[in-house]
Amino acid sequence: MTIPRNLLPGLALAAALAASSAHAAAAPSCEAIGHAVSAALGPVASVTDNTAKVHALRAKAPYAVLRACDVHMPGHRIPLQVTIDAPVPRMYVQSMARFAAATGRHAQKLDGAAYGDLAYLIPQMGGGDAVDALVGDEALSVGYWTQAAQTRAMARHIVALMK
Repeated sequence: MTIPRNLLPGLALAAALAASSAHAAAAPSCEAIGHAVSAALGPVASVTDNTAKVHALRAKAPYAVLRACDVHMPGHRIPLQVTIDAPVPRMYVQSMARFAAATGRHAQKLDGAAYGDLAYLIPQMGGGDAVDALVGDEALSVGYWTQAAQTRAMARHIVALMK
């Protein structure tokens, strides 16, 4: 039986979404992510689970949002943002580093198993740093207003939850 060409993209998206739903049950909860951030940075004021809202916003993406959390820290008006998506190809994380370099922000590759299979520390345009990491086919994005050492520490703690 031959599959019409116009159905192939839809089938690929359906396969990706089916694979991602298998990951969702294993993704750490926002509460666990809050504990990991607390272990890296100190007390957390609160944690908000935005997974359903962000998933709806990215409904047409070829990957699913497994977890989207805002971690509110005392003394900061802007929460830390943590997202875990899957299935994400290695090329996606590499493209984030290339985009940063193209905009004058040079990403630093993070080595070692504590950061997953591939990770970059990426300076943010408004200040602070983020880490984009790949653990298997799950992508972690964490940070934004934190500085390099804090962001690396958060990433190590969250990657440990993901393994």
